[in-house]
Amino acid sequence: MWLIVVGMISVMFIGQVIAQEPIKIGVIQPLTGSLAYNGQSWVNGAKIAEEEINDRGGVLGRPIKLIVEDGLCMPAESVAAAEKLISRDEVTVIGGCFCSSATKAVMPVVDRRQVPLVTGVSSTPSLTAEKHPWFFRACPHEGMYTPAFCRHMIDNMGVKTMAIIAVNDDWGRGTAEEFTKTFTEYGGKVLAKEYFEHGEIDYYPFLTKIKALKADTVFVIAETQDGSMLIKQYRELGIESEITAVGSLATGTFMDLAGSAADGIYVTAPYVYTATTPGNERFVEKYRKKANEDPGKYSLAGYDVIHIIAEAIGRAGSTDAAKIRDALENTDYVGVVGHYEFDEMHQVNTPLFLVQLQKNVPEVIEVISTKGLK
Repeated sequence: MWLIVVGMISVMFIGQVIAQEPIKIGVIQPLTGSLAYNGQSWVNGAKIAEEEINDRGGVLGRPIKLIVEDGLCMPAESVAAAEKLISRDEVTVIGGCFCSSATKAVMPVVDRRQVPLVTGVSSTPSLTAEKHPWFFRACPHEGMYTPAFCRHMIDNMGVKTMAIIAVNDDWGRGTAEEFTKTFTEYGGKVLAKEYFEHGEIDYYPFLTKIKALKADTVFVIAETQDGSMLIKQYRELGIESEITAVGSLATGTFMDLAGSAADGIYVTAPYVYTATTPGNERFVEKYRKKANEDPGKYSLAGYDVIHIIAEAIGRAGSTDAAKIRDALENTDYVGVVGHYEFDEMHQVNTPLFLVQLQKNVPEVIEVISTKGLK
């Protein structure tokens, strides 16, 4: 009898231990290199989500735990991070990657290993041009940015000619091609396209060529650190063309780095901290407390992706990867800026914000709906 009681107690104890083991969620972001600012912003937002979820009791009676790997925004390093998370850490869902080229490289890995991958950043349209069963994109892609932004340039800014300067990766080239196509269809003319490498410090040769073109606008496709250096050198050269942009140029970090050189830039972004959507005030307050700065689009991406994943695990009632994947397809998540649900290509249609930077504040000009866009 005594042995039976001891056995029952042992089983109960083991069950409690298993129940309290954290549910591990993999994360791949750039934490070193020229994109470290942005990757850390994503992780900061994700950590706030992790804390909120665990404060509410976790998922399936267990806390969640983020296992964060540095993918450097590079394909090979991101693939290695994914393999490590799946094989060694035994995660059954991953949030990432950041750069579209890194996400593109990891997609075959998660297809082969049958583990869901959810990005809130990678925006090259081709990633969801075909359905990938294990990949989900929780942000608008660049093909959704272009129609409204190009129309605003032509109709409201009087822009007829454009020069483009972009980072030389899948995202930069893909975005440049999308804007060239749409701007031309709307009657504009693209005079030139220049490409620079991540971590570039000397933009004068590119900008000197662009200055001579005297385009109505220079369209900048860049991330935080690269973009701030580029814009400072742009102002130093006295280029008079209006600056229009996508990327992280509406984030507080960019504006802090660029200083007064950021004033007047027009940017389209999936999130700005000045948005008046329900729930944003609370998110901004939490993020400022955690990071001592205003949140940007990457902060919100990390926050929303982790909440989306956690809700999917809850609906699945399991940490089984296939069940999580099926639950992600039924996402019905109300986020800080809008409603998230994945279409048949695993793409969401959340709003975009057209802003102008004024004295380190992204002032909202227009909220753009992406409903119906593929």
